[in-house]
Amino acid sequence: MTTITQRRDEQVSTFFVTHADRLQRAVRRHVNRVGEELIEDACQMAWTDRLAVNTFVCLLALYAATSTPASCPRSLAPGVKR
Repeated sequence: MTTITQRRDEQVSTFFVTHADRLQRAVRRHVNRVGEELIEDACQMAWTDRLAVNTFVCLLALYAATSTPASCPRSLAPGVKR
C-alpha cells in the first residue's frame, strides 16, 4: 500500500468514525417503526455509495489528467469548454 493510499484510508476512516453516529441519528429521526438493523444497513449502503462516487470521480480526474498532454493548451484540451 502506498503512503498516499494509506493516508486516504486513514482520512476515510476518521471521517466515518466522526460522522457515522450522526448519520444514523438523522435517519432514525425520519423513519418510524423500523429496526436498528435496517437503519444500520441503510447507512452502510449510503457510505458505500458515497465512497463509490468519490472513487469514480477520482478515476475520471486521473483519466483526464493523464489523457491530456501537458503541452496541450487548456483551451484545446479535450472536454474543456471555451
